[in-house]
Amino acid sequence: MTIDRTDTRSPGSHCRRPVFLPTGRLFLHAAKWPGPADVPPALVLHGIFESWRTFAPLAAELADNRTVYCLDLRGHGASDRPAEGYRFADYAADILGVLDGLSARFPEVDLVGHSLGANVALYAAAAGHPALGRVVVVDPPILRDEDWPGLRAAMRHEWWLARRP
Repeated sequence: MTIDRTDTRSPGSHCRRPVFLPTGRLFLHAAKWPGPADVPPALVLHGIFESWRTFAPLAAELADNRTVYCLDLRGHGASDRPAEGYRFADYAADILGVLDGLSARFPEVDLVGHSLGANVALYAAAAGHPALGRVVVVDPPILRDEDWPGLRAAMRHEWWLARRP
């Protein structure tokens, strides 16, 4: 459902519209740039500690050729923030739920992911969905088991720094 129609560009150009997309379990915020309806839309997934805003400049340009949804993953931006469920499989299940909803309007949806979003896109692609078109991943973090403790410690520190006044 569209909650607002805010023009963020000059008159006559594509407008960004905030929308909330149901996953079946929670709502995810997305910024939508309407484009031609005869081309599969792109669903864009950001990296960790980021939001839809990361790809806003690119989305505005891509909207000349297709509708673009830049998503806030769960726990990011204006999306719901459940107390748990932050594994790649949880994020991917959210994306599959979004694809369920978008497939009512679009027979195919392309998926683009960066960093965390790239891994989520890979998990969603592995699970499969009839409406899933092309999948593009940029800088997916591929980690070995021994990499995780140090990464988690660094992420906790970054999270703490991001919340300091």
